[in-house]
Amino acid sequence: MRFLSNMIFDFSLVLSPSASGELVANPFHANYLKNVDYHQGIVEGKHFKAEYFAHPDPDGEGVYFESGIYVFLLGRIYPNKKLSGETKLGTPQIALREVVKLYLKYREELVNYLKGFYVLVLVDENYKECLAFTSRSGLYKLYYSLEGERLLLSTSLSSVKLNKKEPGISDEVGIIQHGLFEHPLGTRTSVQSIKLLDNYRYLSYDFHFLKVKSKAIDLPVHDLGKSLYNWPETYRELPNEFNRVLDTIVPKTIFNCALTGGFDSRTIVSYLVNRPELEYRLYSWAADERWHDVEVAKSIAGKLGKSYQAILLNDDMLDNYCYYAAQHIYWTDGLGSINRTNQMYSHWQLSQYSRDVMTGYFGSELFRPMSRQNIMISETFVDSYLHPDRKSKVKEALRSLAQSSPFSREFIERHLDETVEDSYSYFREMDLTPEKGYNLLIYLIKTGFWKFFGQEFHAQRIHNCIHSPYMDDDFIDFLLQTPVWEIHRKTYRFDPRSMLRGQAFYLPILKANSSLLMNHPTNRGFSPADFESWLFPLNVAVKHHFHKKKLLKRNIMGFNSKAWNKLVYATDSATITRKGDIFGELTQDHLKSGFWYSLKRYLETEELSG
Repeated sequence: MRFLSNMIFDFSLVLSPSASGELVANPFHANYLKNVDYHQGIVEGKHFKAEYFAHPDPDGEGVYFESGIYVFLLGRIYPNKKLSGETKLGTPQIALREVVKLYLKYREELVNYLKGFYVLVLVDENYKECLAFTSRSGLYKLYYSLEGERLLLSTSLSSVKLNKKEPGISDEVGIIQHGLFEHPLGTRTSVQSIKLLDNYRYLSYDFHFLKVKSKAIDLPVHDLGKSLYNWPETYRELPNEFNRVLDTIVPKTIFNCALTGGFDSRTIVSYLVNRPELEYRLYSWAADERWHDVEVAKSIAGKLGKSYQAILLNDDMLDNYCYYAAQHIYWTDGLGSINRTNQMYSHWQLSQYSRDVMTGYFGSELFRPMSRQNIMISETFVDSYLHPDRKSKVKEALRSLAQSSPFSREFIERHLDETVEDSYSYFREMDLTPEKGYNLLIYLIKTGFWKFFGQEFHAQRIHNCIHSPYMDDDFIDFLLQTPVWEIHRKTYRFDPRSMLRGQAFYLPILKANSSLLMNHPTNRGFSPADFESWLFPLNVAVKHHFHKKKLLKRNIMGFNSKAWNKLVYATDSATITRKGDIFGELTQDHLKSGFWYSLKRYLETEELSG
């Protein structure tokens, strides 16, 4: 047995029945790894060849070999409740040598015993089998393409393109859906012959045939409305379930932990303050140190006596902002808007302390009722799905897109009918229950997270390994046994009671873990404890009102992506003005968000798209 690499953040495999020495190393990656400490390696077996990029960190492991079995891991894996009940592994995080043992015991069923945020590929040259899994969250992506009996796998779309024998044909329906819904639907990518592995599927390849199979573990769709717990029982069990998840996934080595002014990260910190043996640094970021996410976090850290780092998005970021923007486009495979470019800079800063990051990602998105402020689902997507005549609604949206977007009208008209039919088919597959609100929550958990947050999450792998308890498989399974469905049932119809239920999810955990964090004001001006006052909700409304007035008076800017993006536009007039078969010129309206620039730059720049 031997370890071939430390923690990898990108890998590609070419597999075929015959001995394969064919693999084109990706020459573009190095251009987008400025200041990243990494090494590049090749692994070759009887029927495959692999390239990987890895951080030389002693605490991670990414490629492992034992007795003809190769394991490639991006991310971290842990035993879920099912495995914990059957096997004693000694430590929460599963080492790759244990993965081999579990694979020999469970074979394809292995995926039903693991949790975490990961991509896992096993190549068994004795059994002549390759299995490829992503976590249920799907936040790290895996692309694949089959050419005859030759299978390409990679965590980067560009690497699959580079290794295809035949040039890929653009998936123009996927490109239009990307512009319409902010991402292609289903497993589509910008190339017809390259697919994105669905997070509730896995690949099985016997060096001749590829099968895409469903995981046995799925969301309990048929049991919706049959909650195991009522609301009082839910609130009673929440602290135990939440803390139990963190017992498993919190790194045992030094790590970063987010602490903003809101509820999500504060609730994680409430667990950490009771674990003095853990070594970590708290952080948040903003353009101005007076911004509430920094001001509140710094105050809490001081009272807790914990180390805190404010990552300021100042000239140090802006001096290389154009590079970070191109880096963001490249490592999101063209899916990420440059509005989130500050993430590349911020996570590079975090990596100087530790490559492990605990965050509060997804908490509020799970607990609060869906609204037009919910960033997990685009407005056009929801309006089309909820409309009684979906085909006409999608067609109407496409006509509007032809008028308002930089796509050429001829390009959209040429593929209009096919895009309508494909989108309609996708929406029909979402109709798992009679309740559209339920179906959208299922979509949110199974797809929304990795189609939206997954863009930046996937890109940050070049710097960090990210952890969040809110999207943990065991925690999601617990939530789905509670009346959380009631919060989401009346989709896009304001319901004050559901709003309160959403915020109330944090309260029992904070109350059980830390009185200080229960009583300290949030970035909204009120504290979690204010929800339990006899003056509620009047006290919360008044405090929030005066807090907003205070922020307006101080004129504090936390983020200014519009101004930052202008730095990029000023250096790339060619992308903005160029006209072609797909795109016309980008107008000032198109440049307001950074979305259209990112998509056009990716599709039209050979180096970025591979």
